[in-house]
Amino acid sequence: MAYAVVESLPAHQAAAGADRHFFAVPLAVLAGLPELQCDLFVQDAASGRKLLYRAAKTATSLAGDHVLEQRNVRHLYLRAEDRERFDQAMRASLAAGHCDAGLRLALTIEHHRDAFQVAMASRNAAPIVAQAEQIAGDLLQVVHQDDFS
Repeated sequence: MAYAVVESLPAHQAAAGADRHFFAVPLAVLAGLPELQCDLFVQDAASGRKLLYRAAKTATSLAGDHVLEQRNVRHLYLRAEDRERFDQAMRASLAAGHCDAGLRLALTIEHHRDAFQVAMASRNAAPIVAQAEQIAGDLLQVVHQDDFS
């Protein structure tokens, strides 16, 4: 499969500055969001550049994508400006409740990731503990709703 280069920063800048233009999302989460209308990017291991993997209008599911499995890709990247669209798709999928237990668990963890990172960056125990309580409560709900045996 050919990729389109969308970012051509030198490798040392790509590693340092690309994070503000893109954010990583686990494949397990993306596979549960088939209606997500965002461009998806893969990171070139050698250069650190982000390469277009799937255009927003492509109706291809990522579940069982053998190309990604063969290349041991665990995350794809979305543009930072697509964050709100991604968050809405996650909330909609969680609210719909039609996903399996593993996916619901992955979506719940991803849903809390940014808020927890912001709390950790504050270096203040109160917001960290508050976020941790919220995460624990949501995870307990998932566990109580589903049979993980």
